[in-house]
Amino acid sequence: MRAAALLALLLAAVLAGCGSSKTAKDAVAPSDLAQAAAGASKIGTTRFSMELHTGAGGKNYAITGGGVMDVRHRRGRITLDMSDLAAQLGQDPSGFRGEEILDGLVVYMRLPFLSRLVHAPWVKLDLQKLGKATGIDLSQFTQFDPSQILAYLKTISGGVKKVGTEQVRGVDTTHYHATADFDRYPDAFPPDRRDAVRRSIKKIETLTGAKTFPMDVWIDSAHRVRRVHFAYPLKPSVGAAAGTSQPFSMTMEFFGFGTPVHVTPPPASQTKDFSELSGLGAGA
Repeated sequence: MRAAALLALLLAAVLAGCGSSKTAKDAVAPSDLAQAAAGASKIGTTRFSMELHTGAGGKNYAITGGGVMDVRHRRGRITLDMSDLAAQLGQDPSGFRGEEILDGLVVYMRLPFLSRLVHAPWVKLDLQKLGKATGIDLSQFTQFDPSQILAYLKTISGGVKKVGTEQVRGVDTTHYHATADFDRYPDAFPPDRRDAVRRSIKKIETLTGAKTFPMDVWIDSAHRVRRVHFAYPLKPSVGAAAGTSQPFSMTMEFFGFGTPVHVTPPPASQTKDFSELSGLGAGA
């Protein structure tokens, strides 16, 4: 597999779990979910953890990470551990542990196996540029933000079920379950943006083979999102994996609200732009 293609797939998998925009006015949800959406939108910074599971050809792997995010300014730092994937590829696990820096719509990745390939410490991904190349508006799928993830509530195609009360990291929460519908997502945007968002959603549906997906949300007594969970099979209709079923699940937890965030992007002299990686050799 080309290293650049691998990186793009991993990025798409992570970003597909996160959405953005406002909560729909007609979202079918209990009042405390609506209050949670309003409360989450006021969060300045938060710490979070992430665990993603996916795979192909009967081989499954996990990607884990965590970090801190300045929601309002879309800036943050994330540690990333893809050593499980390295084991599947027969590679040195230490080369698949690193970090990301988020600076608005620009993402910087530092992973040893990539650094060796590009002869630079950091790989730079401009999401606007990448979005134009893929036909997907990635600016709508980039924030590790409780309020943005709650935006999927506007796509609910069935009733919300209150599962019960549970603790998340020692905090009492209420657990809800619902089914979200990608096709409803563009309707929550202003009319002049809906066509562009709709085109992006159609691309994602083609790439993932999913139009609806189950969603679980855990909310505390202060109406803050503490955990979200998605789990559904990916059935792409294009590419080498077309027609096959691949597992996908992601869990994110949020805590440490108000944590200070200090982020400095790496200097240009230490970065290599993702758009320049297409020439990496096949079979790597």
